[in-house]
Amino acid sequence: MPSRALQIGNDGEPTPGFVQQGQVDWVAFGKSTISASISVMQRFSAAGVQPVTVAGGLALGSRFELGKKGAQNMDVALKNLSGEFGYDKLLYYGFGYRSFVNILTETKVGVNLVALCACLVEMHGVTVAAGILAALWKLEAFPERFEPAMSQFNALVTACAGVVTDTTFGQVGDIMLGDIRKLIPGKSIKTGFPMRSVSNAEDIAKALHGLFQISRNSLEYIEVVGGANCTFIGAFAQWLLDLTVHVEDEVGTTIYQNSPNHETVQVRIRYRSLDQVSTELHVTSRTYVLGNHYDMLIHTPWEGDLSLLIRTAWDCCLERVFWNSMRRLKSVSRILGEFLGSAARIFAALAEGEADVGEFSRANFAEFAYGTYGHGFVKSVGNVFPELDRVDGLEAIMLDASNASFKQALSSLQVLIDSLVRLCECDMCKELANRRNTDTNDATKDKNCILVTTVAITSLVRLVAGTKRHGTINPTIAGLQHIYGRCLQRIKVSCRTNSSPTVPDALGLHVNPDSLTSSPLTPAFLMADVQCLFTGYRPTQPEIQRNNYRTAFSYNGICCYLEVLHGPSSNAAVLRRIHVLPGRIQRGDREYTMVWDCAPAPQSQLPLPKATLGIKTVTLSSEPRDDSIDVKALVTEESGEGQLIFYYQALLQDARVVRIRPGMLTHRVLERSGLIVCDKLSCNRDLVFPCQVISEGWDVGEHRTTSGHPAECLIWPFREDDVGRCVAIELTQGKGLYIRKGECLPCCTKAASNHPMSMII
Repeated sequence: MPSRALQIGNDGEPTPGFVQQGQVDWVAFGKSTISASISVMQRFSAAGVQPVTVAGGLALGSRFELGKKGAQNMDVALKNLSGEFGYDKLLYYGFGYRSFVNILTETKVGVNLVALCACLVEMHGVTVAAGILAALWKLEAFPERFEPAMSQFNALVTACAGVVTDTTFGQVGDIMLGDIRKLIPGKSIKTGFPMRSVSNAEDIAKALHGLFQISRNSLEYIEVVGGANCTFIGAFAQWLLDLTVHVEDEVGTTIYQNSPNHETVQVRIRYRSLDQVSTELHVTSRTYVLGNHYDMLIHTPWEGDLSLLIRTAWDCCLERVFWNSMRRLKSVSRILGEFLGSAARIFAALAEGEADVGEFSRANFAEFAYGTYGHGFVKSVGNVFPELDRVDGLEAIMLDASNASFKQALSSLQVLIDSLVRLCECDMCKELANRRNTDTNDATKDKNCILVTTVAITSLVRLVAGTKRHGTINPTIAGLQHIYGRCLQRIKVSCRTNSSPTVPDALGLHVNPDSLTSSPLTPAFLMADVQCLFTGYRPTQPEIQRNNYRTAFSYNGICCYLEVLHGPSSNAAVLRRIHVLPGRIQRGDREYTMVWDCAPAPQSQLPLPKATLGIKTVTLSSEPRDDSIDVKALVTEESGEGQLIFYYQALLQDARVVRIRPGMLTHRVLERSGLIVCDKLSCNRDLVFPCQVISEGWDVGEHRTTSGHPAECLIWPFREDDVGRCVAIELTQGKGLYIRKGECLPCCTKAASNHPMSMII
């Protein structure tokens, strides 16, 4: 018999008192011993989970039986867990082979426990999932003296979060929602709660308790009545327990069923709006009513943490979430294609540094990844949303529009915006077009605007194209709706200040009225929409400001980090990439939730080699040099729980040491960089003047020194251009540096020297 990393029992008994039928033998449980190596205990400590919590969790895992297909689903999920190493393999993102989950899944009840925790977090988040485990403990009549603290339940579900993210579990729940998803964006008229609010933890636990009894053959069927949260009960019953499920709406219309025989169905779900569901749980026979989350606000003040999280497959997600507005857009595919193609052309002009970009500002523009502008954007539309790839002729229309001139694209976009306003049936567009409002206040009436839906698609394509997804992580419905809501807010503000929405406001290229920070290119701002899309939670303004230079985080089982953690670079297209995958941040056996920049090094004001450029031509020696910069990554642990500081240390040839802060480097490069290619043939081979002055590109005048006096131009003498630039960027700190991709540094310097009040690197 193979040895296990964790042994709980007496005289070789691996799981004392854990039985599928009857009650747990708590006398035997209390006398049991826990045997594990120091290495395994260290992994417990790293995850923040005490051994007694694991033992108690395994007792919960013994209270239900996975179905055959459910066990296969979990087997596939566990085998597919993976991750990515960062620079020099110091940090690991995702699930490593030394993950805490690997210890739990060595036994059958351990797999059950991981499945329970992972599924709870997937649709409810960590806070609510921990509350449900605590409620289950009481429902199963487990002794209070063995009950883990709420912080321990929290640590346990956090350790298991993300295991089922890259599976079909969320999609099963999405299918069971049916037309109820049309109501999710709104609020109950009677209670004022969002329709996607989760139910009370005790209510969910009681319904789960009923499922556990069915899996043990001690109960024939249950009936669950409530709002959108019922979909979790249905998904859990089918995906894990192999139970037969029948779902119907409030008028009795069947939404979903996996068995043709309604009489033998084991889980019956009836949706009711929150207006019709009492806040208290009523159990009549085997009927479980899922009320709202009002009582949970006493313990969890952030209502955003109490939203139901359901993943929807990328294919056809637009039509499922945006309903009729998406169908109408597909029927006017020429307008949609010309809008997306013209937007791609505008983005290309900004990204590639064209001289004339009208009233658009490059100050906050950071979309340099190939798939976010021009022909790359056109390709991304079909790659991100397969349903659009199947629209006849759409790609050809987009390509044709993207080949127009900048001025043609700008003019076409305004015409297309006005056309969408005239075609739309939403209240806002009717008012703009001076049409009579005939709204009947039908709760299921499509409230979405086709203009805002088009704008949201544009934003989503750019967002996803700049993201590297590991696996097949699907978006959350809440995340898609949040991004739609932000686009709607932008259009509403534009309508208040203009006779109709403008192109800059529609594309989000001006500073948004709801801008969350004065430094919109900080890591926290860049990752906010990614977190929103894949976790369903949009960080608040104070959170973004607090987390400005947080370069990686793990939230509700989703790990997100910047490309710069794979290595320092001054390439804007590379630094803009954001990685997303299920799991945690790991360093050896330890697991973390955040990675931050280090504090500025006190020696960061060391002098750099300088050359003042005047009217005369300056020629540098072309003789080969062996200048080098040795870069290594350093990690220190913060005093805060689960937090790391990560930075690069560059050792110069003259023994000087410079710290490079990854988040700050990303911010500065995106803020002051373009995608202009040098037109000097010898650019990549030597550092020789004179060279042709590059007059086209980003306005250097935006980056003047604060004193207002002409600044010296800097020439970085190292041949290792990319690393050399990273060091120079760190040393200049807040000064007016300006860098451009593809140019040698003297070319950059020469280009900037035409402006009397600029500094360039």
